[in-house]
Amino acid sequence: MAEKTKTKTNYNIKEEKFKIDQLLTQELLQLSDSDISDITRKLPDKKYYEFSYHMLFNNKFDNLEKEWQAWKPWDIWTYPVFDLNRFNIIMCQNAKYIHNKKILDIGCNIGYLSLFSLYLECKHVTGIDVREEKLNIADFICNKANFSNHTFKKVNIHNCDSLNKVMNGIETIIFSGVLYHVSNHYEILRNLSNSDADTMIIENEESPEGRDKHTPYIFWHDRDNTKNMMHGYSKDHEHILVGKPNQAWINMNERARMEASKDRISCDESRKKNKPPIFGSYGSQMLQCFCEVEHED
Repeated sequence: MAEKTKTKTNYNIKEEKFKIDQLLTQELLQLSDSDISDITRKLPDKKYYEFSYHMLFNNKFDNLEKEWQAWKPWDIWTYPVFDLNRFNIIMCQNAKYIHNKKILDIGCNIGYLSLFSLYLECKHVTGIDVREEKLNIADFICNKANFSNHTFKKVNIHNCDSLNKVMNGIETIIFSGVLYHVSNHYEILRNLSNSDADTMIIENEESPEGRDKHTPYIFWHDRDNTKNMMHGYSKDHEHILVGKPNQAWINMNERARMEASKDRISCDESRKKNKPPIFGSYGSQMLQCFCEVEHED
């Protein structure tokens, strides 16, 4: 009896902590209950997101149907408010660039942004990641949500030939949570910008060191790939050098890229580069919107 009481008490504490964290984040982000409800209605049932992370955190990538049948969602758990705010800005507010479009989800991880793209009625989504085992979860949750217009492939974004193949015919690129895990930022953005995509949605995390700077800045640091399962964009190395560019750096390179894009359009009208994207970034407390901008003739 004492053991049951202890387990129940611990579980209640866990519930209360989750509820308090949700309320504090909601207040921090200045979201009303109505805002939360509106965003939640635009996303799939939370069970797919919950299950995918349950599998990831428990290092389970196989026999997923069996795991699904044995697993029970935590009733008290909902989409974390911070994630809701993030998904609203990245996905829901950009629905017009996703609806009926061919999407490429770069660094798709366990596939939730791909799933959201499907829920927003994209034409097709291709998710790529260097970690093949994660793609098993991505494919499973999209199938379980009754979608079939999706493909997941193991692709290293540093391999230009492989990246160019999956970018063929893509209309919108989702580049979320990857830019601050690499060192060759300009090269990657240049390659993506040279695709046929009309729109690129970029999510970037600024470091505290560069967040308030008005001049271009990249915070460089050594990334240990062995300590965190969310790291590992270089599977072959335990340590890699990565950089977090700030918004000023992104804006500077975007202006340069747009100027280069003008010349390219005038020489080749067949390329669909008349709507170059602007880039956005987020800090620990706020997200900026990413959207498509009209090209100035």
